[in-house]
Amino acid sequence: MKKSFKEQKAVSLEELQDRLEIVKELKETDTEAYYIRKDRETGEHYLHYSFLHLNVAEGGTEELFHHLLPIENDDVLSYVFEEKSYTYPDEWKGRYLRTGEEGMVWFEANPEGDYEHYAAKGQEAQQKLEAFKQAGAYDDDAIRKLLSDMEKMFDDKK
Repeated sequence: MKKSFKEQKAVSLEELQDRLEIVKELKETDTEAYYIRKDRETGEHYLHYSFLHLNVAEGGTEELFHHLLPIENDDVLSYVFEEKSYTYPDEWKGRYLRTGEEGMVWFEANPEGDYEHYAAKGQEAQQKLEAFKQAGAYDDDAIRKLLSDMEKMFDDKK
């Protein structure tokens, strides 16, 4: 059996195309679509949201973005019979895959209560930058250390 997408850091678009099948089209317009998809390998279900973005700043080029929200098997019928809302971003809480530079990458939608946590992280980052400036050492090693410390700080979960 193949590894669940939930266990991967990033998922290639090719792998998604090979493994996901449409179970039900929920809504489709000229600019957005919602589907329920099933992973043929694991049996897991996903709510798939795609939207077409017109990038005016780049001469009107069109970009297609995708989001995949893991859903429980019990919720599939709730979406099919429209007993449960599926609109993005209102109903998209928690962790889901979205279009990234490496294919699809996991994104964690922040619950409203996380504001204080990330505000504190921002203050901590500001203090690290101030200390870096005051130290006056701008060589490659000092910059690497600062960036490494910052990355560890933001990798830390609550």
